[in-house]
Amino acid sequence: MLNSNDLHFANIWEHVSDIIPNRIAIVCGENKKTWREYEQDSAKLASFLYSQGIKEDSKVMSIKNTKSMIDLNYTSVLNIIISLQKYFDVLSIKQVAVVSSVAAWRGLPMAAAYCSSKAALKSAIESIELDYSNA
Repeated sequence: MLNSNDLHFANIWEHVSDIIPNRIAIVCGENKKTWREYEQDSAKLASFLYSQGIKEDSKVMSIKNTKSMIDLNYTSVLNIIISLQKYFDVLSIKQVAVVSSVAAWRGLPMAAAYCSSKAALKSAIESIELDYSNA
């Protein structure tokens, strides 16, 4: 069982992986990964990052990479929506789902760039929703 000192994202996901290793964790189209496979991939990524000098207390999400974070988490999502917009009527698409993060509502330590990009996305999508609901 996790105690309150262990309640951070990585430990929670690892704990879930230990409890239900063979259940499906991620689905993308026809591709599926179990929790065990997800945990194995995460461990490989963590090992690689560690080998590159990135440790648990590294500030990898610092304010220095705000532009790249905005490009990834905000601009790219809006560009995809804009590029698909012409197909909405043709394909009778009435809904579009956009996933952001809890970071859109609350700042997180060492994550200024990430949090601001998610907050920007959340606000933009809410505005787009209002534009289309009044159309």
